[in-house]
Amino acid sequence: CCHHHRIKVSPYEVLQLARHRQESTTVLISKHLVDGVFLRQRPDGACVFLGEQGCTVHPARPLVCRVYPLGVHVDVDGQERFSHLQPHPRSEGRYGTQGTVDHYLQEQGARPYMAANDAYLDVLMRLAGVLHREGEGAAAPDTDLLDPDRMIDRYGPPATASERRDPSQAMRLHIVAIEHWITHQARYRATLQESS
Repeated sequence: CCHHHRIKVSPYEVLQLARHRQESTTVLISKHLVDGVFLRQRPDGACVFLGEQGCTVHPARPLVCRVYPLGVHVDVDGQERFSHLQPHPRSEGRYGTQGTVDHYLQEQGARPYMAANDAYLDVLMRLAGVLHREGEGAAAPDTDLLDPDRMIDRYGPPATASERRDPSQAMRLHIVAIEHWITHQARYRATLQESS
């Protein structure tokens, strides 16, 4: 199940992985992601984090790995639905008909990841709205927007080392930094319009 899959990670998942590996998000993105959002694969198609004994980042694994063999689908109106994927024959685990999807998600620690994705979706939708309203004259989004540590350094509020180490606190700081970037761009555009 850890071979030949393009695993897309959110900024919160990048934070979780980076903190687990004791790396900055900038280093993690550079070394372990492709196109800034997909986990890198080794030449044999294995996930970059698959080791001899299994997943080397299991406590910080992405949401898609947490919910496997379920698939999570969110409609445009926010309604969640789940599908069951056929597990890989060598996947270990307990399979049965007891319990509920919510119980499984709780066991896998999935809800904080889902809440974080919702928080990021909200701010990124606002960003997309600003860029859409400004049309062709809009500044290109900062290439570092999805790099939490870099954005916190550049646009974030003052933070303690412990706040930055904690993925949930760092996520909050990152969202504030993105919002600051949005505000900065809007002010910049207003200044350009006034001067022309």
